[in-house]
Amino acid sequence: MDGFFEFFQQNQSFIGLFIAAIGVLLFIGALLKWEWVISPNRRFSLLRWMVGPRGEMFVVSNILIIGGIVLAIVL
Repeated sequence: MDGFFEFFQQNQSFIGLFIAAIGVLLFIGALLKWEWVISPNRRFSLLRWMVGPRGEMFVVSNILIIGGIVLAIVL
């Protein structure tokens, strides 16, 4: 685990790519209805109430993807 953090300290531009990869994973999980991604056992959220669990995960994953790409470019 120590090498993991050292790698990101030395290569800060990969932090954004890592965040974007998590967003892509969540996006695919919402698209394919993976249970662990759209689990209904989470607390109430306004976004989930408005667009449902899949819609919520699409929004969150897109935010992570875009934010990760922006971080990768900026760092």
